[in-house]
Amino acid sequence: MTWAVRAPCSAHRLTRTAVLDNGHLVEQGSTGQLLANPQHPLTASLLQAAPDRGGAPGLAPPEAGAALRT
Repeated sequence: MTWAVRAPCSAHRLTRTAVLDNGHLVEQGSTGQLLANPQHPLTASLLQAAPDRGGAPGLAPPEAGAALRT
């Protein structure tokens, strides 16, 4: 099964990760190792481009106890 993950917050659920460039495998390995020590320049640039794991840039966290409105 293949998963395309674009959200850094999903990384803690994955055990292995693969990075593709135009359909070609450029790096793969355990997610923890890949995030901590990327070997391919594309992997490093993707990690640098990802927003901080605290949330999307420019968005303040919701207040404690704030009701969710849809």
